[in-house]
Amino acid sequence: MTGGAGSAPDAAEVTDTGHAESTAPAAPTGTAPAAPAGTAAAAAAAPAGTAPAEVRVFPPVPLDGWPKDLARLQVSGTELDDPEPAPPADPARPVLWLNPDVAMSAGKAMAQAGHGAQLAWWELSPDERAAWRADGFALAVRTPSREEWKRLAESGLPVVRDAGFTEIAPGSATVVADHPALRARLSA
Repeated sequence: MTGGAGSAPDAAEVTDTGHAESTAPAAPTGTAPAAPAGTAAAAAAAPAGTAPAEVRVFPPVPLDGWPKDLARLQVSGTELDDPEPAPPADPARPVLWLNPDVAMSAGKAMAQAGHGAQLAWWELSPDERAAWRADGFALAVRTPSREEWKRLAESGLPVVRDAGFTEIAPGSATVVADHPALRARLSA
């Protein structure tokens, strides 16, 4: 990155070969760089009947450091109000509990819930993972009361803590990953 805090990050360009080219100093990767996009070599590397793909990749930075065109791509405008409260979560299924005191856009909440599911997965044994997979990875996402959140966050279950690159303060606890197998271990 160049320019210090608050400046736009350097972009990395990824071609259809999957290699990145960047204006930032290159870190050793052990792979040869791809042919520059738009060149005959890049076109030759593309599968027959396709054109080389170009993607710009930006490292995680505070939202105010992004170019305006990139900031517009953030998931937003999907703030939905449920007409009725969600039913209670099935205690036999995993539940991802969203912190009731942390305001998140729908996109941020989706990302944090994904991190929570991943943390639960890593804590499970191979047999527990197989059982969850056989159940179609069913889970619920709910927002508990503030009192219940405090109990959950202090229970020993996996907690997602945000890095603070976009919407919320660094270190904020956003999700508690509650899986029946993990809950059973804590009560044993």
